[in-house]
Amino acid sequence: MSKVLHNEMMSMIREGKTESEIRAAIEPRLAPGCQLTTYTDTCVTSTGVSGYKRCGYISGCDDSSNNTDPECGECQGS
Repeated sequence: MSKVLHNEMMSMIREGKTESEIRAAIEPRLAPGCQLTTYTDTCVTSTGVSGYKRCGYISGCDDSSNNTDPECGECQGS
């Protein structure tokens, strides 16, 4: 189940949804014990400019098979 939610979270990140929008859509459906973590990381865009990428993962689940690895969206910047 968390893999489906992780994919949905990544789609929302790629669409530019806010953290509160992502949390509202995903958190109520998480398996027992699971925590949603989203964060922003720095990166360099294809044009060589410093930018950022939004990332997220699901962890701490009572059933560890529901945990997901961190994944990030594309690097964004001007």
